[in-house]
Amino acid sequence: HCVSAWGDNFRPVFQRIGEIARRDQHTRCSAFTTIAETKIERDVRNRIPLGEAVVRIASNPLRPRVTLVVEHIPGDELGYKSPRFKRLLRLLANERLLGPTIIYDTTVGGAAALYVRMRQRYMPLLAHLGYYPVLYHSRLPAGDQRQAVNIVARTRNPLIFATSAVDKVMMRQDVRQVVHMRTPYSLVE
Repeated sequence: HCVSAWGDNFRPVFQRIGEIARRDQHTRCSAFTTIAETKIERDVRNRIPLGEAVVRIASNPLRPRVTLVVEHIPGDELGYKSPRFKRLLRLLANERLLGPTIIYDTTVGGAAALYVRMRQRYMPLLAHLGYYPVLYHSRLPAGDQRQAVNIVARTRNPLIFATSAVDKVMMRQDVRQVVHMRTPYSLVE
């Protein structure tokens, strides 16, 4: 999906997959995603020669064991005293929701700022609640990405501050909360 959704500047080498496959007829291409909408799927098929042997398995993104709650909190401010930040703290303090948690922001800068803010001001509280904060996004150096993946894998209650690139680290099935600090661009985000 990043071939289509995130533009030509995101991992430019992905844009060359079609060119490479056309040049070497023995190269086989596969494209997988868990979030591609029809428009994105069409764009990927136009950019990458997948041939006719395409299998598409699609299902409704709503799951019976997942509760979707939408709360409109006015404003886009994420400072310590903002309504959004205060609501996030109340969610994290709710013992019924304790467990691996993802805090999404729509930008790398936003996710990083939230992570830094939480560690600087609330680390003792997070530790007391049982959370271990970790930052993950596509612009982290490879070594930092590996370290984040390891922390998520071996920490009981990781608190993951991320953009939609977090799907790479989320091999866990026990995520208790996903909080979008700003409105995502689409349902699949």
